[in-house]
Amino acid sequence: DFQFFPKQIHELYDKEMLYYRRMIKFRVSKDYIKQKYGKEDEDDDQSESDYIGEDSSSDDLENDNLEDEKDDDNIKEQNAINNAEEFTKEDKILKEQLIFQAFTNWSRRDFSLLMQLVTKLGRSNYKEISSKLQNKSEEEVETYLEVFFKKFKEVENYKKIMSKIEEQENKRLEKQKKYDTFKQFVASFVDNNPLITMNIPYLPNTSRKTYSEIEDRFLLLKVYEHGGIPESPKMNKYLKNAVMTCPLFELDWFIRTRSDSELGRRVATLLQVIQRQ
Repeated sequence: DFQFFPKQIHELYDKEMLYYRRMIKFRVSKDYIKQKYGKEDEDDDQSESDYIGEDSSSDDLENDNLEDEKDDDNIKEQNAINNAEEFTKEDKILKEQLIFQAFTNWSRRDFSLLMQLVTKLGRSNYKEISSKLQNKSEEEVETYLEVFFKKFKEVENYKKIMSKIEEQENKRLEKQKKYDTFKQFVASFVDNNPLITMNIPYLPNTSRKTYSEIEDRFLLLKVYEHGGIPESPKMNKYLKNAVMTCPLFELDWFIRTRSDSELGRRVATLLQVIQRQ
């Protein structure tokens, strides 16, 4: 399913198999019909009704009908083989071309890992996805995903897969909206000494805590200047380094002793405050 073979390939496989059976003079047996259609023979053991004296004529009629049905299946299958069309060189070439169109070099493991990465990184982040797949180039990832998002309904459990992808996409969209609002807010103060003039819309008694306004303004400005992703380990590390190297906080014991993650959480709180505004 995940390799996306063209539908015509199945017709060619059937045609090739029927022609092969015709050439070897294959004879349809009851076992063949049983295997193909899943029809089991009736047990030879006597039923309980035989012991209690019930009339078994209806059972006999049902068994006769079943045998007739099996005979019909035998005849139908044998006729299909006897009248099979020749599997030509053109058919063979077409089959090879169709196989080439499928993603035969993608294993189930490749597919599962790809879906995890798409969920985490986004459906268009080909470069980063390919760097983590290792055995697939950026072009291969892009080509596969273009087909996947057109034909995903052919994949088993596609509803579950797409639900996870779309859930994470919505979360990223909300985060991006929050970040866009933050950038607009900070940009309105950038040209007017923001460390002094930035007016953060604190909520009453909930968001100021023990950070000073200067500390909060500094953190927001550094996130804005860096342009990276807020609330990420990389950004948190950048903020910690900025605090430790800023002369303004050389004697500020409180902010200098905050960890990377604590600074990140403070920025997250400030972003929520700005978003609510």
